[in-house]
Amino acid sequence: MKQLSTTAILLAMTGISWGATSSPYFKTEAWAEELVEDVLSARIITCNDWMRPPVISLGSDETLEFSFDIISHDAGICHYHIDHCNADWEKSDLLYSEYMEGFDDEDMEMGEISQNTTFEYTHFSLTFPNEKNSPKLSGNYLLTVTHENIPYAVFRFCVVEPGTEIRPSVTDVTDIDTREAHQQVLASVGTEGLSCIDAMKELKLTVMQNMRFDNAARALSPDFIEGATVSWQHCEPLVFDAGNGFRRFEITDIYANTQNVDKISYYDPYYHATLKPDEIRKSYHYDSDHAGRYIVRSTRNGVTDYDTESDYVFVHFELYTELIEGGSPYIFYRHDGAGLSMKQKMAFRGTRPHCYEVTLPLKMGSYDYQYLWLPDGKNRGETGKIEGNWHSTPNEYLLLLYQHRPGDRYDRLVGYSTTTFK
Repeated sequence: MKQLSTTAILLAMTGISWGATSSPYFKTEAWAEELVEDVLSARIITCNDWMRPPVISLGSDETLEFSFDIISHDAGICHYHIDHCNADWEKSDLLYSEYMEGFDDEDMEMGEISQNTTFEYTHFSLTFPNEKNSPKLSGNYLLTVTHENIPYAVFRFCVVEPGTEIRPSVTDVTDIDTREAHQQVLASVGTEGLSCIDAMKELKLTVMQNMRFDNAARALSPDFIEGATVSWQHCEPLVFDAGNGFRRFEITDIYANTQNVDKISYYDPYYHATLKPDEIRKSYHYDSDHAGRYIVRSTRNGVTDYDTESDYVFVHFELYTELIEGGSPYIFYRHDGAGLSMKQKMAFRGTRPHCYEVTLPLKMGSYDYQYLWLPDGKNRGETGKIEGNWHSTPNEYLLLLYQHRPGDRYDRLVGYSTTTFK
Protein backbone atom coordinates (compact mmCIF):
# COMPACT_ATOMS: atom_id res chain seq x y z
CA MET A 1 0.00 0.00 0.00
CA LYS A 2 1.31 3.44 -0.86
CA GLN A 3 1.78 6.23 1.67
CA LEU A 4 -1.39 8.25 2.08
CA SER A 5 -1.74 11.89 1.23
CA THR A 6 -2.62 14.29 4.03
CA THR A 7 -6.21 14.32 2.78
CA ALA A 8 -6.46 10.68 3.86
CA ILE A 9 -5.92 11.50 7.51
CA LEU A 10 -9.46 12.03 8.74
CA LEU A 11 -10.22 13.31 12.18
CA ALA A 12 -13.65 11.99 12.97
CA MET A 13 -15.84 14.68 14.56
CA THR A 14 -13.45 17.44 13.34
CA GLY A 15 -13.05 17.78 9.57
CA ILE A 16 -11.35 17.30 6.23
CA SER A 17 -10.95 19.30 3.01
CA TRP A 18 -10.71 17.70 -0.40
CA GLY A 19 -10.07 20.91 -2.33
CA ALA A 20 -11.83 22.20 -5.44
CA THR A 21 -11.44 22.49 -9.20
CA SER A 22 -12.74 24.74 -11.94
CA SER A 23 -13.39 21.74 -14.21
CA PRO A 24 -16.28 20.00 -12.51
CA TYR A 25 -16.47 16.75 -14.51
CA PHE A 26 -13.50 15.75 -16.54
CA LYS A 27 -10.79 15.78 -13.88
CA THR A 28 -12.62 13.41 -11.60
CA GLU A 29 -11.03 10.26 -13.03
CA ALA A 30 -7.66 11.65 -11.95
CA TRP A 31 -9.16 12.52 -8.58
CA ALA A 32 -10.37 8.95 -8.21
CA GLU A 33 -6.83 7.70 -8.82
CA GLU A 34 -5.62 10.00 -6.04
CA LEU A 35 -8.33 8.63 -3.74
CA VAL A 36 -7.05 5.07 -3.99
CA GLU A 37 -6.41 3.87 -0.44
CA ASP A 38 -7.82 7.10 0.95
CA VAL A 39 -10.45 6.88 3.68
CA LEU A 40 -14.04 7.97 3.11
CA SER A 41 -17.30 7.73 5.07
CA ALA A 42 -15.68 7.40 8.50
CA ARG A 43 -18.51 6.92 10.99
CA ILE A 44 -19.31 6.04 14.59
CA ILE A 45 -22.68 4.55 15.43
CA THR A 46 -23.58 4.34 19.12
CA CYS A 47 -25.71 1.41 20.26
CA ASN A 48 -27.06 0.94 16.70
CA ASP A 49 -28.55 4.46 16.86
CA TRP A 50 -27.17 6.89 14.28
CA MET A 51 -28.72 9.86 16.12
CA ARG A 52 -26.75 9.34 19.37
CA PRO A 53 -23.42 11.06 20.12
CA PRO A 54 -20.31 8.84 20.45
CA VAL A 55 -20.56 8.44 24.23
CA ILE A 56 -20.93 5.16 26.15
CA SER A 57 -21.22 4.44 29.88
CA LEU A 58 -18.30 2.84 31.72
CA GLY A 59 -18.99 -0.77 32.69
CA SER A 60 -22.18 -1.01 30.62
CA ASP A 61 -23.04 -3.20 27.64
CA GLU A 62 -23.24 -0.15 25.34
CA THR A 63 -21.14 -0.31 22.18
CA LEU A 64 -19.67 1.87 19.46
CA GLU A 65 -19.28 0.76 15.87
CA PHE A 66 -16.42 2.44 14.01
CA SER A 67 -16.49 2.10 10.23
CA PHE A 68 -14.87 3.55 7.12
CA ASP A 69 -14.17 2.80 3.47
CA ILE A 70 -10.81 2.57 1.71
CA ILE A 71 -11.08 3.23 -2.03
CA SER A 72 -9.42 0.01 -3.11
CA HIS A 73 -10.20 -3.70 -3.34
CA ASP A 74 -6.66 -4.41 -2.15
CA ALA A 75 -6.75 -2.64 1.19
CA GLY A 76 -4.82 -5.23 3.22
CA ILE A 77 -4.89 -5.38 7.03
CA CYS A 78 -5.47 -2.37 9.26
CA HIS A 79 -4.55 -1.97 12.94
CA TYR A 80 -5.99 0.23 15.66
CA HIS A 81 -4.59 1.91 18.75
CA ILE A 82 -6.53 3.65 21.53
CA ASP A 83 -5.25 6.68 23.48
CA HIS A 84 -6.71 8.22 26.62
CA CYS A 85 -6.98 12.04 26.53
CA ASN A 86 -7.64 14.92 28.88
CA ALA A 87 -10.64 17.24 28.69
CA ASP A 88 -8.98 19.24 25.87
CA TRP A 89 -8.25 16.12 23.77
CA GLU A 90 -4.52 16.07 24.50
CA LYS A 91 -3.10 12.60 25.16
CA SER A 92 -2.81 11.85 28.87
CA ASP A 93 0.28 10.47 30.62
CA LEU A 94 -1.41 7.21 31.59
CA LEU A 95 0.00 3.85 30.53
CA TYR A 96 -2.14 1.77 28.20
CA SER A 97 -2.60 -0.87 30.89
CA GLU A 98 -3.98 1.78 33.26
CA TYR A 99 -6.87 2.84 31.05
CA MET A 100 -7.53 -0.16 28.80
CA GLU A 101 -8.12 -3.85 29.39
CA GLY A 102 -6.41 -5.85 26.64
CA PHE A 103 -3.51 -5.46 24.26
CA ASP A 104 -2.29 -2.47 22.27
CA ASP A 105 -2.18 -2.16 18.47
CA GLU A 106 -4.72 -4.83 17.62
CA ASP A 107 -5.55 -6.03 14.10
CA MET A 108 -8.92 -5.13 12.60
CA GLU A 109 -10.94 -7.82 10.91
CA MET A 110 -10.54 -8.07 7.16
CA GLY A 111 -12.76 -5.63 5.31
CA GLU A 112 -15.61 -6.44 2.93
CA ILE A 113 -15.19 -5.42 -0.70
CA SER A 114 -17.89 -3.46 -2.49
CA GLN A 115 -20.30 -5.21 -4.83
CA ASN A 116 -21.65 -3.90 -8.17
CA THR A 117 -20.28 -0.36 -7.69
CA THR A 118 -18.35 1.92 -10.03
CA PHE A 119 -16.02 2.84 -7.16
CA GLU A 120 -14.09 -0.16 -5.87
CA TYR A 121 -13.80 0.14 -2.10
CA THR A 122 -13.30 -1.99 0.99
CA HIS A 123 -15.58 -1.44 3.98
CA PHE A 124 -14.07 -1.88 7.45
CA SER A 125 -15.90 -1.94 10.77
CA LEU A 126 -14.94 -2.43 14.42
CA THR A 127 -17.16 -2.87 17.47
CA PHE A 128 -15.89 -1.47 20.79
CA PRO A 129 -15.70 -2.64 23.55
CA ASN A 130 -14.85 -6.12 22.30
CA GLU A 131 -13.15 -9.30 23.51
CA LYS A 132 -9.74 -7.73 22.90
CA ASN A 133 -10.22 -4.24 24.38
CA SER A 134 -12.46 -2.55 26.94
CA PRO A 135 -12.01 0.73 28.87
CA LYS A 136 -11.08 0.83 32.55
CA LEU A 137 -11.45 4.59 33.00
CA SER A 138 -13.82 7.33 31.93
CA GLY A 139 -12.72 10.25 29.80
CA ASN A 140 -11.98 11.24 26.21
CA TYR A 141 -10.46 8.71 23.85
CA LEU A 142 -8.84 8.63 20.41
CA LEU A 143 -8.99 5.49 18.29
CA THR A 144 -6.39 5.63 15.51
CA VAL A 145 -6.52 3.27 12.53
CA THR A 146 -3.15 2.63 10.89
CA HIS A 147 -1.48 0.59 8.19
CA GLU A 148 2.31 0.19 8.36
CA ASN A 149 2.36 2.96 10.99
CA ILE A 150 0.59 5.38 8.63
CA PRO A 151 -2.58 6.89 10.17
CA TYR A 152 -5.76 6.31 8.17
CA ALA A 153 -8.46 7.65 10.45
CA VAL A 154 -8.66 9.10 13.96
CA PHE A 155 -11.96 8.79 15.80
CA ARG A 156 -12.94 10.71 18.93
CA PHE A 157 -15.26 9.11 21.47
CA CYS A 158 -16.09 9.38 25.17
CA VAL A 159 -16.62 7.01 28.09
CA VAL A 160 -18.71 8.44 30.93
CA GLU A 161 -19.21 7.46 34.57
CA PRO A 162 -22.99 7.31 34.98
CA GLY A 163 -24.78 8.93 37.87
CA THR A 164 -24.28 12.70 37.61
CA GLU A 165 -27.12 14.69 36.08
CA ILE A 166 -26.43 17.80 34.03
CA ARG A 167 -29.45 20.12 33.82
CA PRO A 168 -29.03 22.08 30.57
CA SER A 169 -31.12 24.74 28.87
CA VAL A 170 -30.76 26.97 25.81
CA THR A 171 -32.12 30.47 25.48
CA ASP A 172 -32.25 33.00 22.67
CA VAL A 173 -32.05 35.83 25.20
CA THR A 174 -28.29 36.13 25.55
CA ASP A 175 -25.67 38.39 27.07
CA ILE A 176 -24.97 39.69 23.54
CA ASP A 177 -28.44 40.40 22.17
CA THR A 178 -32.10 39.72 22.86
CA ARG A 179 -33.75 37.26 20.45
CA GLU A 180 -31.70 38.18 17.42
CA ALA A 181 -28.76 36.09 16.24
CA HIS A 182 -27.39 34.02 19.12
CA GLN A 183 -28.18 31.23 21.55
CA GLN A 184 -26.78 30.83 25.06
CA VAL A 185 -26.33 27.51 26.83
CA LEU A 186 -26.94 27.36 30.60
CA ALA A 187 -26.21 24.40 32.86
CA SER A 188 -26.30 23.37 36.50
CA VAL A 189 -24.97 20.30 38.31
CA GLY A 190 -25.57 18.91 41.77
CA THR A 191 -22.28 17.93 43.41
CA GLU A 192 -23.64 15.61 46.11
CA GLY A 193 -22.24 12.43 44.54
CA LEU A 194 -18.95 13.86 43.24
CA SER A 195 -16.97 14.20 46.50
CA CYS A 196 -15.74 17.63 45.49
CA ILE A 197 -13.21 19.47 47.65
CA ASP A 198 -13.34 22.61 45.50
CA ALA A 199 -16.01 22.27 42.82
CA MET A 200 -15.13 25.58 41.18
CA LYS A 201 -11.63 24.28 40.41
CA GLU A 202 -12.34 20.59 39.90
CA LEU A 203 -15.27 20.73 37.47
CA LYS A 204 -15.00 21.70 33.80
CA LEU A 205 -17.73 21.83 31.15
CA THR A 206 -17.36 21.43 27.39
CA VAL A 207 -20.22 22.27 25.04
CA MET A 208 -20.45 21.49 21.33
CA GLN A 209 -23.04 22.82 18.89
CA ASN A 210 -24.07 20.23 16.27
CA MET A 211 -20.88 18.29 17.12
CA ARG A 212 -18.64 21.04 15.72
CA PHE A 213 -15.17 21.12 17.24
CA ASP A 214 -14.08 24.34 15.56
CA ASN A 215 -16.43 26.48 17.70
CA ALA A 216 -16.68 24.25 20.79
CA ALA A 217 -16.56 25.88 24.24
CA ARG A 218 -13.98 23.75 26.04
CA ALA A 219 -13.15 23.04 29.68
CA LEU A 220 -15.02 25.97 31.24
CA SER A 221 -15.06 26.44 35.01
CA PRO A 222 -18.39 27.18 36.73
CA ASP A 223 -19.23 30.84 37.31
CA PHE A 224 -21.69 30.39 40.19
CA ILE A 225 -22.10 28.12 43.19
CA GLU A 226 -24.95 27.88 45.65
CA GLY A 227 -24.86 25.15 48.26
CA ALA A 228 -24.35 21.80 46.51
CA THR A 229 -25.16 23.20 43.06
CA VAL A 230 -22.67 24.66 40.61
CA SER A 231 -23.79 26.38 37.44
CA TRP A 232 -22.70 28.04 34.23
CA GLN A 233 -24.94 31.09 33.86
CA HIS A 234 -23.07 33.95 32.23
CA CYS A 235 -20.15 32.30 30.41
CA GLU A 236 -19.37 34.25 27.25
CA PRO A 237 -17.95 31.16 25.43
CA LEU A 238 -21.38 29.53 25.86
CA VAL A 239 -22.97 32.11 23.56
CA PHE A 240 -23.11 30.57 20.07
CA ASP A 241 -24.00 31.97 16.66
CA ALA A 242 -27.49 30.64 16.04
CA GLY A 243 -26.96 29.83 12.36
CA ASN A 244 -29.77 28.62 10.13
CA GLY A 245 -31.52 25.37 9.28
CA PHE A 246 -29.41 22.83 7.44
CA ARG A 247 -29.75 22.44 3.69
CA ARG A 248 -30.50 18.93 2.45
CA PHE A 249 -30.00 16.64 -0.50
CA GLU A 250 -30.61 12.98 -1.19
CA ILE A 251 -28.95 10.60 -3.64
CA THR A 252 -30.45 7.15 -3.17
CA ASP A 253 -31.06 6.26 -6.82
CA ILE A 254 -28.56 7.00 -9.59
CA TYR A 255 -31.36 6.86 -12.17
CA ALA A 256 -33.61 9.49 -10.58
CA ASN A 257 -33.20 13.09 -9.47
CA THR A 258 -34.16 13.15 -5.82
CA GLN A 259 -34.27 15.95 -3.25
CA ASN A 260 -32.24 19.05 -4.26
CA VAL A 261 -30.51 17.21 -7.14
CA ASP A 262 -30.56 19.00 -10.50
CA LYS A 263 -29.20 16.13 -12.56
CA ILE A 264 -27.31 12.85 -12.32
CA SER A 265 -24.99 11.99 -15.21
CA TYR A 266 -22.61 9.16 -16.05
CA TYR A 267 -19.17 10.18 -17.28
CA ASP A 268 -17.29 6.95 -17.76
CA PRO A 269 -16.40 5.43 -15.35
CA TYR A 270 -18.21 7.36 -12.56
CA TYR A 271 -21.55 8.93 -11.73
CA HIS A 272 -21.87 12.67 -11.08
CA ALA A 273 -24.67 14.47 -9.26
CA THR A 274 -25.06 18.21 -9.72
CA LEU A 275 -27.02 19.82 -6.91
CA LYS A 276 -29.37 22.71 -7.49
CA PRO A 277 -27.41 25.98 -7.10
CA ASP A 278 -27.36 27.52 -3.63
CA GLU A 279 -27.45 31.21 -2.73
CA ILE A 280 -26.67 33.29 0.34
CA ARG A 281 -29.68 33.18 2.63
CA LYS A 282 -31.49 36.36 3.58
CA SER A 283 -34.09 34.79 5.86
CA TYR A 284 -34.65 31.93 8.28
CA HIS A 285 -35.14 28.52 6.71
CA TYR A 286 -36.76 25.59 8.51
CA ASP A 287 -36.79 21.98 7.42
CA SER A 288 -37.07 18.72 9.33
CA ASP A 289 -33.29 18.19 9.18
CA HIS A 290 -31.07 16.01 11.35
CA ALA A 291 -28.71 18.76 12.58
CA GLY A 292 -26.04 18.00 10.00
CA ARG A 293 -26.07 14.21 10.05
CA TYR A 294 -26.10 11.91 7.07
CA ILE A 295 -27.17 8.32 6.59
CA VAL A 296 -25.97 5.84 3.97
CA ARG A 297 -28.77 4.18 2.04
CA SER A 298 -29.78 3.16 -1.46
CA THR A 299 -33.06 2.38 -3.16
CA ARG A 300 -31.43 0.52 -6.04
CA ASN A 301 -33.14 -2.76 -6.87
CA GLY A 302 -31.57 -5.75 -5.17
CA VAL A 303 -29.48 -3.82 -2.62
CA THR A 304 -29.45 -5.65 0.71
CA ASP A 305 -26.29 -4.26 2.36
CA TYR A 306 -25.99 -0.46 2.27
CA ASP A 307 -22.40 -0.55 3.56
CA THR A 308 -20.98 -2.52 0.62
CA GLU A 309 -23.54 -2.05 -2.18
CA SER A 310 -24.06 1.73 -2.04
CA ASP A 311 -21.99 3.41 -4.73
CA TYR A 312 -19.97 6.61 -4.48
CA VAL A 313 -20.97 9.61 -6.57
CA PHE A 314 -19.06 12.80 -7.34
CA VAL A 315 -21.35 15.48 -5.91
CA HIS A 316 -21.01 19.01 -7.33
CA PHE A 317 -21.87 21.94 -5.04
CA GLU A 318 -22.27 25.51 -6.33
CA LEU A 319 -22.82 28.63 -4.21
CA TYR A 320 -23.83 31.53 -6.46
CA THR A 321 -22.34 34.82 -5.24
CA GLU A 322 -19.66 37.34 -6.12
CA LEU A 323 -16.15 36.92 -4.72
CA ILE A 324 -16.02 37.60 -0.97
CA GLU A 325 -12.67 38.83 0.30
CA GLY A 326 -11.02 37.80 3.54
CA GLY A 327 -11.70 34.08 3.72
CA SER A 328 -13.30 31.04 2.10
CA PRO A 329 -16.58 29.12 2.33
CA TYR A 330 -16.56 25.48 3.38
CA ILE A 331 -19.12 22.73 3.01
CA PHE A 332 -19.88 21.44 6.50
CA TYR A 333 -21.75 18.29 7.40
CA ARG A 334 -21.32 16.00 10.35
CA HIS A 335 -21.35 12.26 10.74
CA ASP A 336 -22.49 12.38 14.29
CA GLY A 337 -24.39 9.15 14.46
CA ALA A 338 -21.45 8.20 12.25
CA GLY A 339 -18.80 10.09 14.18
CA LEU A 340 -17.49 12.50 11.55
CA SER A 341 -17.74 16.23 10.95
CA MET A 342 -16.44 17.68 7.62
CA LYS A 343 -15.46 21.15 6.41
CA GLN A 344 -14.88 21.32 2.66
CA LYS A 345 -13.09 24.32 1.22
CA MET A 346 -14.60 25.80 -1.94
CA ALA A 347 -12.88 27.60 -4.83
CA PHE A 348 -14.19 30.71 -6.59
CA ARG A 349 -15.09 30.41 -10.27
CA GLY A 350 -14.44 33.75 -11.93
CA THR A 351 -16.36 33.05 -15.12
CA ARG A 352 -20.03 33.97 -15.11
CA PRO A 353 -22.16 33.04 -13.41
CA HIS A 354 -19.82 33.78 -10.52
CA CYS A 355 -19.90 31.13 -7.84
CA TYR A 356 -17.93 29.10 -5.35
CA GLU A 357 -17.74 25.40 -6.15
CA VAL A 358 -16.39 22.11 -4.88
CA THR A 359 -16.84 18.48 -5.90
CA LEU A 360 -16.88 15.74 -3.25
CA PRO A 361 -16.93 11.94 -3.55
CA LEU A 362 -19.87 10.94 -1.33
CA LYS A 363 -21.52 7.63 -0.65
CA MET A 364 -25.17 7.33 -1.66
CA GLY A 365 -27.56 8.46 1.05
CA SER A 366 -29.35 11.42 2.62
CA TYR A 367 -27.27 14.42 3.71
CA ASP A 368 -27.68 17.61 5.72
CA TYR A 369 -25.14 20.34 4.99
CA GLN A 370 -24.48 24.05 5.41
CA TYR A 371 -21.89 26.66 4.44
CA LEU A 372 -19.38 27.90 6.98
CA TRP A 373 -17.24 30.97 6.30
CA LEU A 374 -13.64 30.60 7.52
CA PRO A 375 -11.81 33.95 7.78
CA ASP A 376 -8.19 33.96 6.64
CA GLY A 377 -5.84 32.89 9.42
CA LYS A 378 -8.68 31.60 11.64
CA ASN A 379 -9.78 28.09 12.55
CA ARG A 380 -13.32 28.90 13.71
CA GLY A 381 -16.06 28.81 11.10
CA GLU A 382 -18.86 31.38 10.96
CA THR A 383 -22.46 30.88 9.82
CA GLY A 384 -23.50 34.52 9.53
CA LYS A 385 -21.90 35.52 6.23
CA ILE A 386 -23.64 32.86 4.10
CA GLU A 387 -26.38 31.15 6.13
CA GLY A 388 -27.25 34.05 8.43
CA ASN A 389 -27.93 33.78 12.17
CA TRP A 390 -31.53 33.34 13.33
CA HIS A 391 -32.33 32.88 16.99
CA SER A 392 -35.03 30.24 16.38
CA THR A 393 -32.71 27.70 14.70
CA PRO A 394 -33.12 24.25 16.39
CA ASN A 395 -29.44 23.55 17.08
CA GLU A 396 -28.31 20.52 19.06
CA TYR A 397 -25.88 20.86 21.96
CA LEU A 398 -23.74 18.19 23.62
CA LEU A 399 -22.55 18.93 27.18
CA LEU A 400 -19.62 17.02 28.72
CA LEU A 401 -18.76 17.39 32.43
CA TYR A 402 -15.22 16.59 33.62
CA GLN A 403 -13.76 16.35 37.12
CA HIS A 404 -10.10 16.50 38.10
CA ARG A 405 -9.69 16.09 41.86
CA PRO A 406 -6.44 16.87 43.73
CA GLY A 407 -4.09 13.96 43.19
CA ASP A 408 -5.87 12.65 40.09
CA ARG A 409 -3.73 11.83 37.05
CA TYR A 410 -6.49 12.18 34.48
CA ASP A 411 -9.72 14.03 33.73
CA ARG A 412 -12.74 11.89 34.58
CA LEU A 413 -15.86 12.30 32.48
CA VAL A 414 -18.56 12.28 35.14
CA GLY A 415 -21.63 13.33 33.19
CA TYR A 416 -23.04 14.22 29.80
CA SER A 417 -26.27 15.54 28.39
CA THR A 418 -27.79 16.65 25.12
CA THR A 419 -30.32 19.36 24.49
CA THR A 420 -31.91 21.13 21.51
CA PHE A 421 -33.13 24.69 21.26
CA LYS A 422 -36.86 24.63 20.57
